[in-house]
Amino acid sequence: MKKLKKLFMIFLTIFASLLLILFFTALFTTDYFAQFGAKAGGKRLARMEQSELFHNGQFHNRTTTKLEWSFSESLKLMKKFFFEDYNGEPKSKLPVVKLDKSSFAVNESDKTKVTWLGHSTCLIEIDGVRILTDPVWSERSSFSSIIGPKRFHPPPISIEDLPH
Repeated sequence: MKKLKKLFMIFLTIFASLLLILFFTALFTTDYFAQFGAKAGGKRLARMEQSELFHNGQFHNRTTTKLEWSFSESLKLMKKFFFEDYNGEPKSKLPVVKLDKSSFAVNESDKTKVTWLGHSTCLIEIDGVRILTDPVWSERSSFSSIIGPKRFHPPPISIEDLPH
């Protein structure tokens, strides 16, 4: 009985240690769980509350979306993810056009222009207005600096050279 109790305590110690390691790994690789943005208040909250999609303190989709996965569909997806070329890594080198401030010098306010900057980062220019989507300049497109997919190439333009 003592031997079984000792084995259980060893197992419990190992399990607790693994949980602590997992917690601290998550803590130190996610910028200490930094919050993006802030809670809405004042005029912004008042404007949000005017939306027909906002009720009970949050936005709601117009239609409900059901995610129904059968066990066999889940197994197929896991097989593809872990054992096949799921990452979609290119078979050959991607062509990259280096950009700088002069790449955006001409202001063509009547034209629409989209410049892909890697990952899901795009600079969209519409009617003289510029919109930057999902800006990712880090080595990984991930919440963590040590895990997650790496970039295929450095960003084609530095943050400092982006147009206003």
